[in-house]
Amino acid sequence: MKALVMSGGGAKMWYCAGAMAGLKKEGHAFDYVYGTSTGAVATLLWMQGNPQRAWDLADKIGPDDFFKQPKKITKLKRIIQARNLVDNTPMLPTLQKLFPRHTLDFSFKSYAVATNILTQRRKVFELSRKDPDIYRYVVASGAIPVLFPPVKFNDDLVCVDGGAIDNALLAPAISAGCDEITLILLSQKTTYKCNPDDLFDVINSLTDGTLASSAIKDLKLCAARNHVPGFKKIKVNLIRPRTAVPVELLNWTPEQAREAFDMGYTNSLDMELAIDSTKIDSYPSQEGAELQLLEGDCASD
Repeated sequence: MKALVMSGGGAKMWYCAGAMAGLKKEGHAFDYVYGTSTGAVATLLWMQGNPQRAWDLADKIGPDDFFKQPKKITKLKRIIQARNLVDNTPMLPTLQKLFPRHTLDFSFKSYAVATNILTQRRKVFELSRKDPDIYRYVVASGAIPVLFPPVKFNDDLVCVDGGAIDNALLAPAISAGCDEITLILLSQKTTYKCNPDDLFDVINSLTDGTLASSAIKDLKLCAARNHVPGFKKIKVNLIRPRTAVPVELLNWTPEQAREAFDMGYTNSLDMELAIDSTKIDSYPSQEGAELQLLEGDCASD
């Protein structure tokens, strides 16, 4: 079985949309689709069956359709009052408008990955046809702590961003029995240039670095897993930016959105084979299964 897994990355969702458009053009189909944070929004786009649509949406939707941008004085006031920095109340109606339920394809399994802060464990929400909360699941999946408020479903389930604690992107697809996974990872290979005077840029840098580090460890664990007798051998294709995506965490222009879209589209047509399940003997051992593709990304100061 095949799975499409999409990471978070704020406005880099435009890159993800382009990557999905390339996959769709090449005729790729998936039995399972998983999205974390903005990857959950991308999951809805895939369920509509036409990711190329995002190119036209670049002129029609902007940051204000998803959240209210705070002014600097408001940011400081919210910090002092221990409140979330950004008001994301526009997101729910925007998702409902962009992705009406009747336009979604439920013939394959689709999921939004969030974190239950009460149990500190991953929560995988299935986006099913009759579930009235599918859009709230997507909002919860992207509720970055501090920036956005948690989403409460009941006294035992209060959720934030899916990568807040457990960022093992491949785990849900592996647990479902998938043996070929295409991962769209929205962190670039190059060093992130952070402006320490911009709070949003600092948060973006931290989340980007955490995501990249977690994904690398996840890929290495998956590669090592292929050495264990009795485990299903897994192939992983990787699509990720090779240079910085020209958008900010929560801000973009139509031109930037289309440039990011084109980057994703181009990279998807030349996606990298991160783990080849047919050539596991090329790795020296379970402990030494290093991915040459990602060598050096885990370096510490």
